[in-house]
This record gives sequence, structure tokens and C-alpha cells, in this order.
Amino acid sequence: MVYSQTLEEHLENLRKVLAQLREHELYTKLSKCSFAQKQIDFLGHVIEEGRIKIDQQKIQAIIDWSSPMDIHSLRGFHGLCNFYRQFVKNYSLIAVPLTELLKKVTPWDCGPRRVEAFNALKVAMYSSPVLALPDLAKPFESWKLKDEERCYAAHEKELLVVIHCLRLWRHYLLGTPFVVKIDNTAVSHFMTQPKLNGRHAKWQELLAEFRFNLEYRSGKTNHVADALSQRADLARCAYSPPKGEKNSHHHQGLDRGSTHQGSCCTIFN
Repeated sequence: MVYSQTLEEHLENLRKVLAQLREHELYTKLSKCSFAQKQIDFLGHVIEEGRIKIDQQKIQAIIDWSSPMDIHSLRGFHGLCNFYRQFVKNYSLIAVPLTELLKKVTPWDCGPRRVEAFNALKVAMYSSPVLALPDLAKPFESWKLKDEERCYAAHEKELLVVIHCLRLWRHYLLGTPFVVKIDNTAVSHFMTQPKLNGRHAKWQELLAEFRFNLEYRSGKTNHVADALSQRADLARCAYSPPKGEKNSHHHQGLDRGSTHQGSCCTIFN
């Protein structure tokens, strides 16, 4: 897929892509290509004018889903909804009763609380907002820690926030230098840590893909984040760029409500 802000920029980008294809003797099937589109269907999403929304056929499939009678049916419904979780505010909180039911240690019991969560997810998907390009002036991203993640040490939980965000916005960050500011000294030295356990080694391998610096920031100058990191009962993590700080060091997830005009897109297949 080739995405551009204006038609002129789009034509220039197409020339570059087609030149690369010709240089490496790669071919595309014309009948499977769409050029200079204002709206396209792509991997279960509808992309238009810098915005993205759920494919209506997928929404209809969720609405028509009958109440799950066993764990296999629930797993299918939960998996489909989970694919579109970024469209639903507080998705993890809404889905908690269903997520708990998927655990092997939880006996099957589709009582009123589960049914309520099931219907709430349907409504949330049906009324899901259109996502747009990021607004760096607003806070972003939250998620619920897994049971095993709640047992991590304090510095591991803070590092987990970094890992989660890099995975989520990998397509924005790859190849771009950036700075991660952290108020935990142990985390700031993670990339030069000599002894690693299996989990840390996996994290360090993922971090090695990116061009970034871990920069220590004293908790005295970051009161809000420091206070949140000390809460043992914290199940969600969120971050807002500090006031007055340049946005070049921060990348934000897709935000609801902003608009973007005049974009073009081409798909090669």
C-alpha cells in the first residue's frame, strides 16, 4: 500500500515504487491493483482520507453472533473483537468477564455478568468511532496487565510499558531515532545489562530493532508518572507528553476525533 497526503505527492511516490519494482524485476497483477483511491478496504478495515474504521461486514458478523454456549464459540467471538480492540475505549475493562471465562482454571458459567459483557462488546463495536491520525496534545494508550505481569518487579513493569508501546507503534518508529524518557535508573541501563534472564533477553532482542536512547529523568521532575508507577493495584498504564516538551521524541497512537484531508492511497498485490 502506498499512502500520500496529496495527489502530486502520491504520483511521485508511485514512480519511486514502480521504479524499484522494475529494477528488481518484480511484477504486480493489474487486476488486483487499485490506483489513487480515496477509500480502500484493507485487512478488515476501511481506510479513507487519513481515517480508519471497521469493515461493516465484520461489524455485522459481531452483531449477529449468537450467545456463546461453550468456550470454543466464546473464543471465536473474543478473538474477532480483540482484533478491533483499538476502536473501543476501555476494551480490556469491558471484556474482563469474558477474558476470565477463557482461562482453563475457570469453570464454564455464562451467567448474567458474562452476558452483560457480551452484549456490551457488541454495542461498543457497533458504535465504534473512526480512528484518525494522532493528536500529540492528548494522552494515549492504556491496557490491563496480565496476571503474571502483575507479579513483575517495579522496574520490569516500567520496562514493560516501553516494550508494549514499541510493539504497538513499530511501524511509526522503525528507522527513526527517538528518545525514551524513564524515571527508573535500572531501566535506563537495561540495554547494557550484562546478565539477562529469558524474558529480558527476549525484550532486549526486540529493542535492538529500534534506534533510540533510554534517558533517565528524575522522579522529582515527573511527579505524576512516578506516583502512578508506585501503585501496586495499578492495572493500566498511560502516558502524556510533558507540557512544553517537543513532540519529535514522542509518537502517539491513533486518536479518535481528529481529521485529515486530501490523502490518496494505492494498493499493489
